[in-house]
Formats: sequence, structure tokens, C-alpha cells
Amino acid sequence: MAYFAQLKSLYQEVGIPQPIVYPRASATIIEEKVERVFDRFSLNLLDFFRDVEIVKERVAARISDISIDELFGGTLSTLQETLDRMKPSLESIDPTLIGALENVSRKTLSGVEGLKEKVVAAQLRQHEVSLRQIDKSSNHVFPSGNFQERELNVLFFLNKYGLEFVRWLSGELAIDIFKHQIIRL
Repeated sequence: MAYFAQLKSLYQEVGIPQPIVYPRASATIIEEKVERVFDRFSLNLLDFFRDVEIVKERVAARISDISIDELFGGTLSTLQETLDRMKPSLESIDPTLIGALENVSRKTLSGVEGLKEKVVAAQLRQHEVSLRQIDKSSNHVFPSGNFQERELNVLFFLNKYGLEFVRWLSGELAIDIFKHQIIRL
């Protein structure tokens, strides 16, 4: 729309009336199978504005029998507290042991963090089918990480639903609403 304002003087120069600027309708079409995935995992379109990997991790944590955060949440802090309690005693025995304690502390906590990452990856593998459904849904509502209207043209939907799709869409899409619309098939 910005270029219309830039062209005003050009229209005046050639003596042609400038056309009325009218924003186009913007919409995302959500098919029934995508809606079922949304419902199954308590997701909505806004969830997919985030990185899909974050959405998948959240869903995997929700559908898993074991909460990784609960499993590892207290472990790291307990280990750190235990190692910190050793510090005064080791310092009184030999101050040079503090460096060794810090090294052991760093390696231990790093090892537990590495284990946590492996558990997250295993949990994601365990729920692979569900997570593939989330990937497909994400690709449907944001193909190539972009809005549908920028990646898919009407031929995609015409091929899938036939010529009746245009008639149906014209009844569903409000052309006088300039906010992004969500249309469910």
C-alpha cells in the first residue's frame, strides 16, 4: 500500500485518477484434519507463530508419562548445594582443593545437563507419530514458515475440494474485515 502514496504525483502527471486503495482480505484456512490435531494437543494457530520445535517439546512433555522437568528439576540444584556444602571443609583442609571441587562440580552438572538433553531427545522419538502430525499441521498453516496466502494459491484448494471451494470461500471470507481471519473447512 505504501507504493500507492509514492505514485500519487505520477498519476497526476499523466492525468489519470488514482485508484482507491482497498486492503485485501487476509486469512488462514484450517482443514478439518489440522483442526483435529489442534484439538488433540490443545493447540491453536498462535502456537505456530513460535518455533515449531518448542511446540513439539511442549506437546511431548504434556503427553509423556514422565515429566523431564520434575525428573531433573531438583537434581541439579541438589547436586550444586551438596558440592557447595563441601567447600568450607575442603578449604580448611587444603585451599588448593577448591579448584578441583569447582572442576568436578562443572563436569558433574554438565554431565547431568547432557543426560537431560538425551532424555528429551528420547522422549521426542517416543512420540514421533504425534510430533509428525504437529509438523504437518505447522506446514499446513505456515507453509515454508510463511503465511498460507503467500505460499499457496487457490489452485491448491481447488485441486483438493473442487470448484465448489470458490463459492464456499466467498461465503466465508469477509472482505470488509481487515484483520487476519481464520476460516475452518
